[in-house]
Formats: sequence, structure tokens, C-alpha cells
Amino acid sequence: MKKITPLILLAFLLQSCHTYKTVAISEIEKGRTYELTLKNGQSFQSKCEKVNEQSISLAINRKVMELPTSRIATVKRKKLSALKLAGGLSLAAIGSVLLIQNGDKDTFLEQITE
Repeated sequence: MKKITPLILLAFLLQSCHTYKTVAISEIEKGRTYELTLKNGQSFQSKCEKVNEQSISLAINRKVMELPTSRIATVKRKKLSALKLAGGLSLAAIGSVLLIQNGDKDTFLEQITE
């Protein structure tokens, strides 16, 4: 059981399959999801509806809001991390197999001692 605990903890650490990649404001594309941080410190995640040089239109709470690019401090794009996904799935599979194997041994030992 002591060997399984670190594997389970590692699987929980790697369970997030999404990462955020910093992009320039000029690289923002319509239809993608971004995490924006404003110069006043506010941060939120939203889908881009429309982009031009002066402003960005974002879908927030089912409403489209136009935000001037001068108010944006950083923009991060949500991206699927294949490495984290593969690592998390393989660790979960290994952990499950080890739990099943150790669970059977404990049951077997209890049956013998009775």
C-alpha cells in the first residue's frame, strides 16, 4: 500500500490536461478560448467573438462585451497538453491495476487466516 500512495498522488498532480500558453494580442483568433488579465488585475476566461486592432469582443455570461486592447495586460490561450493527458491516463491505469492486485492479495490472506 505504501508504494501505491505516491502513484495516486502523482496521478492527481498530473490530472489537469489543459495548459495556458501566453500569446500576443495580435495573435488572438475568433472562436478560441482565452484567459485574459486586465491591467487593473482582473482576470477571466472567455471565448473570443470578434477581433480588430482597437478592441476584442468576448462572450461573457451569454453576452458579448467589447474590450479595448489597451486595457489588456496578458492573454493566455487554453491548450490541450498531450503529454499531461498521456501521463495522467497511464498513471491512472497503472494505479488501478496495482490497487486491484493488492486488493486481491489482502482478501486472499484474510481467507487463509480464517
